[in-house]
This record gives sequence, structure tokens and C-alpha cells, in this order.
Amino acid sequence: MNTKKILLLTGLSVALFSSPFTMNTESALANNLSGKPAVQINKIAPLTEEKVVSLAAQWASTSSYIQRGGDYKEGEYKTFTYKDRTYRYLSSDIDTKKELYHYIRKTLTPKETAEWFKNTEIIEYKGKMAQLEADGGSILDWKKATAEYVKTEKKTKFYRLFIPIGETGKKEMQIIGVEQERTKWKVAKMPYLDLDIPGNINPAFIFFNFLLKDDTTSQNQLIVEDFDLKEFKKGIKKVEIKNLEEVARNAAQVEYSVTFHTDLEKSYKGCLKNGLNKMYFLIQQTDEMEFKVVSLGFQPHIVEE
Repeated sequence: MNTKKILLLTGLSVALFSSPFTMNTESALANNLSGKPAVQINKIAPLTEEKVVSLAAQWASTSSYIQRGGDYKEGEYKTFTYKDRTYRYLSSDIDTKKELYHYIRKTLTPKETAEWFKNTEIIEYKGKMAQLEADGGSILDWKKATAEYVKTEKKTKFYRLFIPIGETGKKEMQIIGVEQERTKWKVAKMPYLDLDIPGNINPAFIFFNFLLKDDTTSQNQLIVEDFDLKEFKKGIKKVEIKNLEEVARNAAQVEYSVTFHTDLEKSYKGCLKNGLNKMYFLIQQTDEMEFKVVSLGFQPHIVEE
């Protein structure tokens, strides 16, 4: 009995070592011994600041291409009127929704691609993609931008971009979010203006802080032309900021509400009252780390739906 068992096991062993499975195993083992992996694994390139700038420049190029309608071949440029507005068809390489989607997906994540389609003014007309007939362009030099890490939220890494504005010597700050998609990095949040304003340079804060001490400094915070600062401050004996907070924003501006306490002279005839008051300041970036008030008043400027 023992002899039969030994023979049976021996036969099984011979069968295994002579099977195709064994040949593959030996080949894999040989590869491992030679220092070559049996299976090639595609590794994602590490995310660097240079890579972030490259992604931002790639998206800027993609966006610019779409803005100009693509590259038209001879006789391809055609317009039409729709709802009393003049549109043009996109060039033939991106004039269907499928083609446009795949073109954008080279740079954006699926979620951000869907967001782009949601917010774009491009329409589908008679089966073709079209946009309003208009010129577009930008003097931002994306390829010469620099980047610095800001934060990570879930899978998205956010960076601040410093982008040269043509030959002006100035820079515009924008924020971009990037995310890993399989073996590539993609843009998960399209670049948007960096309007996170440090408190000490917030023009609304500076406006009140210097109102009774140096109205020239307060006036310099404003680019609104029809605000009479001297008339506004007339009759204010004391002003003190109690709270300053962001209440809304859009693609280019941010709005702050300022709650402040005032002591007024008996002869005061303005629109403030003794005690607490609230005003709204609409602010936009005018230079690198420089922000100005474009409008101020007692009602919000940005009404969010």
C-alpha cells in the first residue's frame, strides 16, 4: 500500500513539472532571478510643483483652444442665429459632444469635466456643438507660473499658482486642485482666483482701521469712484470693528460683511446709528497680494441662488 502511494505521488510530481504551468512558473522565476519583474507595474509619477504648473498650462491651452472655436479648416467656419444671438460651430475635431468630452477629459477628471459642461455657454445645435461668436484670449503666461502647496481635501491636492501677467511684471494668484486618476494626474478643480485675503491686508479692515486716523489710507482701499469718504466719516467720533466675515463670492470677487460699533456726534445726519452697524464690501484682486474695494453699501452685492 505504501509503495502504491509513493508511486502515485511520484507520477503526480512528474506531471506537474512537465505541464505548461510549470514552464511559466520557471520563466517567471528566471525573470525574478535576473532582476526583471514578472509583471510590469505602471507607477504614477510623483507630484511636483513643476507638474502642477504643467497641468495648469495644459488646461489653459485646452480652454483657449475651445474659446477660439478650435482650428478651422478652409470653408469650415459657419455661423447661425439662435434666440437673436450669433453662434459659430466649433471646428470639426471638437464639434460633437463626444469629441469635446474626450478632448477635455485629457486634462480634467470626470467630475470636473461634468462641471465644465454644466457651466459652459456652449450649446448643441442640430447635432453640432456651437458657441457665441466672440473673441477671447488671455495674457497670463501659464508656462512661467510657479506653484506652492496649500492643502489636501480628501483625494484632491490644492496649490496656489503665481502666474505672470504678460510683460507687466505683475502676477495673478489662482488656486488649482489636482487628483490622481489611475497612472496620471488630472485637474480636479479648474484654476480660480485666490481670494482668501489675509485679515491684515483686507481692504475692508484697513478702511475702518484708518477711517478716523488717516482717511487717505482708507480712500486708497477703494476703486469705486462715487463714494464720498469725507462725507461718510463726518460726525463719527469713534469706530470699532466687531466682526469681519466672508459672506459670498463669485469667480472674480469676494464679499465681506463688516459689523462695527460707532459713537456719533449729536449733529450727525448720515445713515449710521449709535451702536452696531453692518456694511458690505465687494472686493477683488488688483495685483499680487493686493486687493481693492469695488463697491460698498448696506445691502449684499452678491446674491447667491
